[in-house]
Amino acid sequence: MSSCPAEPRVTVVVATNRGGRYLGEALESVRAQTLTEWELVLVDDGAPAAVAGTLDEAVAGDPRMRVHHQANGGLSVARNVGAALGRGEYVSYLDDDDVWHPDRLRLQVAALDAAPGALLCYSSAWTMDSEGTRVDVPWLPTGLPRAPYLRGDVDLPRIVTMT
Repeated sequence: MSSCPAEPRVTVVVATNRGGRYLGEALESVRAQTLTEWELVLVDDGAPAAVAGTLDEAVAGDPRMRVHHQANGGLSVARNVGAALGRGEYVSYLDDDDVWHPDRLRLQVAALDAAPGALLCYSSAWTMDSEGTRVDVPWLPTGLPRAPYLRGDVDLPRIVTMT
């Protein structure tokens, strides 16, 4: 078990109002990161009382993880609250039904460290079914400068691929 670093490199924000059957896998994918200097803020966005208790249990025993309980304000509000509560140099969002590759944070932090003027970095992503089978064509990063994104010439990266 890792102890909570004084200043984590990354704050991981998970917003939920349901817990969900995949939340445990999502949290385990953060615990499995090869970059260990992270903290996780699990924002309970108005989950029913029975679910709120399971959220506390899900992070128990890992001092890098904590739960913030609040009334339902919606996903964007919950993500913003989680980011504001974080202490990390960077912020990364994880949905409660997603999982990360174990090297995701290490590679993204290295990319950001190598480009001090960068506002963000992002990765590819794909959708999978409940059995772990890919069900769509992966969304791939283009490597384009920001102007085509800002003009709407290309699809924006998915927020859950960004750090």
